[in-house]
Amino acid sequence: MISPFNILFLSFAIFFTLVYMAEQNPNDILVNIGGKQVPLSRVNKPHHRILDHNKKPVPDPNTFPEVEPEAREREAKLAEERKAAAEQREKAEKGKDEE
Repeated sequence: MISPFNILFLSFAIFFTLVYMAEQNPNDILVNIGGKQVPLSRVNKPHHRILDHNKKPVPDPNTFPEVEPEAREREAKLAEERKAAAEQREKAEKGKDEE
């Protein structure tokens, strides 16, 4: 036999399910967050300020940090190697021209 408590619990469950279904928009996009499908309209959004997509803030390139020291050293070393290779090619071409 079903107890009155079970009937009460079942009626509350049905009530809350119907309320939840009434709040959902059928055109709402569902997003998978943490293994759960959540309507996109329920996800918190920054309501205080919405930027116009045509007026995005452009960062100043002069304020970016310097390149990592290892990368700067590697670039200098590669530049020296390229310069040395170019000089060797020039010497080889001059040697062929003199012969």
